[in-house]
Amino acid sequence: MATPAQIAANRANSRSSSGPKTLAGKAASAQNARTHGLLSTAPVVPNLERAEDWEAHRAATIEDLAPVGYVETLWAERASHLLWRLGRVARYEHEQAVIRQDTMESDFVRGQRDAVFFDVLTGPPDYLTPGEAEADVDLADESLRDLDALQNAAAGEAVDANTANNVLVKAGELAGKRGEDWTVEIPGFPPESDLDWDEWPGWTATLVRGGVAAIAQDEEKEAASLWTTTVEALRFELQARRDKAQAELDGMTRTLARQRASQLLAPPEELEMLARHETGIERALWRTIHELERRQERRRGGYVPAAVAVDVALDPGA
Repeated sequence: MATPAQIAANRANSRSSSGPKTLAGKAASAQNARTHGLLSTAPVVPNLERAEDWEAHRAATIEDLAPVGYVETLWAERASHLLWRLGRVARYEHEQAVIRQDTMESDFVRGQRDAVFFDVLTGPPDYLTPGEAEADVDLADESLRDLDALQNAAAGEAVDANTANNVLVKAGELAGKRGEDWTVEIPGFPPESDLDWDEWPGWTATLVRGGVAAIAQDEEKEAASLWTTTVEALRFELQARRDKAQAELDGMTRTLARQRASQLLAPPEELEMLARHETGIERALWRTIHELERRQERRRGGYVPAAVAVDVALDPGA
């Protein structure tokens, strides 16, 4: 058994020996516990976590806690493991939120498709996805721009085939032509052409106006009046289609935003599981750090009171 003099000498030695001073010495000392037991294995999940991230985390934790000797280093290593696991909980919660957000639009589209088959009262939705509605808005905008360009085009200026077709079809409809197979001889349009109006690349402003005039003549209408009525009616229809698509797009965007917000947090049962898991790690972490601090204080010669232990006995019959 050590004598009082030996105990006093050991305490004096511990106060004068505070471990390595240089960074290299601290780094070497920190490796002492890595070759034994559980802490010798890096807690890195393959394909999800990186070994270099763990090593950087571990080195920073060990340096900050500044352990000296084998046992203190074991406690510091344990703290680095527990902190890494706490970070994993946060990463898991983040990744799950990202997954829920990534599947949100596909879930929304699935609901829209279900409406096609099951909503017999209101009929199927006009658009299954926000992308479809947005594409229709863009198409209507482009058609309106092309119609404005046609009105202001010079006589021989080229005109888009779709615009020419839309104007001629609408003019025939307003003039009283019925069915889909009616034809009219348009000056300048090659009668031997196998291409439909919306495919022929040779349209000009002169040819389109001539086509409307030919339709007016066939149906005994006034050409200038038919032209004005056709352009106004076509613009009204395009604007109405654009407004409808924009309203659908806005509605789907709001619905998706609400659904995204509602799915930002995990379901209650998953949150409860995460909270219990996180609390368990935090308690172990604080116990570890407190024990390390007690040992460091004892090594420095400070007063460290005995740990308080409480025995709890549960009486099942009480």
